[in-house]
Amino acid sequence: MKMKKKLSEKAVYTILWTSTAAAAALVIILTVFAASKRAEGDRIITAPVGSIKTSVTTKKPTKPPVTSRGDTQVDGPAISFIAPVSGKVSKGHSLETLSYSLTMNDYRTHSGVDIPAEKGSAVVACLDGKITGVYKDPLMGNVIELTHEGGYKSVYMNLADEMPETIAEGKTVRAGQTIGAVGESAICELADEPHLHFELYREGVQIDPAEMIDFGK
Repeated sequence: MKMKKKLSEKAVYTILWTSTAAAAALVIILTVFAASKRAEGDRIITAPVGSIKTSVTTKKPTKPPVTSRGDTQVDGPAISFIAPVSGKVSKGHSLETLSYSLTMNDYRTHSGVDIPAEKGSAVVACLDGKITGVYKDPLMGNVIELTHEGGYKSVYMNLADEMPETIAEGKTVRAGQTIGAVGESAICELADEPHLHFELYREGVQIDPAEMIDFGK
């Protein structure tokens, strides 16, 4: 019975040793396999950048050139305005800050720019366009409205009574073409020196003409 017990213990030890050795061998095999895979992956990742070709290219988006007389940048196609009359602005565009009116003796907004000029001085179209209004305003006197490309509209006020025979609603005009003359027909600005009251709109919204036209300093 003692011999049988000893043989049984020896067999158990043998089995345990064999199992342990097999497990160790398996760990070694797995470790070597994993190392080889990592080495292979490293070779792929560290391949020279120049050896990888691609047909994908990138290009920065560009905006269409937009300019105006006076190098003012605005959204929309390139449109070049010219001054409707020669002279510097005496009273600027102001819809937020009130300016004093000599004629009305009060402070009020000013919806355009006033450009002093001798009475009778030629007033020209600031841009190619179509005449969409010729009328007399109760306060601003004789008025001509032009509609232009790009959603613009220009308005010329305080004009003289005499106008060229070719000026009538529906007619087209070219930039620089004479459409009227400086007058004194605006009763709300009679105390000011003779001038052209000029307004500019974009998409129905009034804007400062000085943003689009260089009137000088």
